[in-house]
Amino acid sequence: MVIRIRFAILLVIFGLLFLFGCHTSKRISLVELFESDITEDVICFLVMDISRTERDSKSQLKLKQTTQTKGRIKPQSILLDNPNKLVFSILGDTSVLSTHYLDHPLFKKMEHSHEQDGLATQTVILTKEEFFMRLPLNAESKYIKIEETINGASPIELITLKI
Repeated sequence: MVIRIRFAILLVIFGLLFLFGCHTSKRISLVELFESDITEDVICFLVMDISRTERDSKSQLKLKQTTQTKGRIKPQSILLDNPNKLVFSILGDTSVLSTHYLDHPLFKKMEHSHEQDGLATQTVILTKEEFFMRLPLNAESKYIKIEETINGASPIELITLKI
């Protein structure tokens, strides 16, 4: 009887350690981009790999290359018609400085000819793709948060990059 009670107590303790050790709270994956701080307007080029399998709840991003050059880019128009997109938010210390959108690289719209209807559009879902993004940064920019929106659902955070 004493052995069962001790075993039950140990089981509860290990269970609690497992739950608290493997919690699923929101974790920010932080990647450092540049060694020195940005002091003027620059254009940041990010080259990334994105991948996703059917069992993944979100896409996986891998930063391949970063480049920065002095300059500015024109403001981007907002893409509201595509339900699958990546959202790049440039964050300062306390606020969002700018938001930029990119059609999701894993969801490609393809047109093909159809014998009865002429042209037909079909969405092809890829498992891996390389893409790049240009972002305007300045001295106030501290982080780049990348989120994905699939089928118009609420955005899911993929990665946060420290500038």
